[in-house]
Amino acid sequence: MPHYYTATVLGARADEFRAVFGSDTVPIKSAVPEKKLDEQTGEFVDVFLLDVGSLTLPQREKLIHHWQRQLPWLDRVMAEQIITTTMLALPASECVVQAYLPLFLN
Repeated sequence: MPHYYTATVLGARADEFRAVFGSDTVPIKSAVPEKKLDEQTGEFVDVFLLDVGSLTLPQREKLIHHWQRQLPWLDRVMAEQIITTTMLALPASECVVQAYLPLFLN
């Protein structure tokens, strides 16, 4: 069964997503963006939240290794905690969202 909501990442980050997830399309929790404070600008931006629970084990492993390459001080235990406890946000301005909404006919 397909994921109900997916986001395709556009632009420069698409290559990064392909390397980590094997695709530039990833599962998200909702097709409705949420507001998140951008710490650099101090403004609220629309984001989609990555559905980490829908990632395959190999995708989770690649994400952990990717973070450890980007942040050498990050150990495996910390990376796993971040994955399971933090909402990973994708800026809405960098994504195209698809919704799979099957119709159930009786």
